[in-house]
Amino acid sequence: MKHDTYKKDKSKLIIVSLVVVVLVLLAIVVWSLIAKPAIRGYMDEKQIEAQGEVVQSILFQIKQQGYIQITDADNTVVTLVEYTQPAESA
Repeated sequence: MKHDTYKKDKSKLIIVSLVVVVLVLLAIVVWSLIAKPAIRGYMDEKQIEAQGEVVQSILFQIKQQGYIQITDADNTVVTLVEYTQPAESA
């Protein structure tokens, strides 16, 4: 009798283990094929929007002040100045 109970418990343990393994694998597939690309696409979209806003802000400051100075991580300063094309004389 003990032997049958042990086999049933072992069978239940194996079934539960297999279900857990299948669920973990399913979660990995869902993450890899659905969630990760969706998150990455959202991040890319927001980065593109941010880049456009930064460029617009720089152009606005140049229009207002006539120039803008940008400093990078090495403390190198770049000055952007509005260029006005000289009028052509005929």
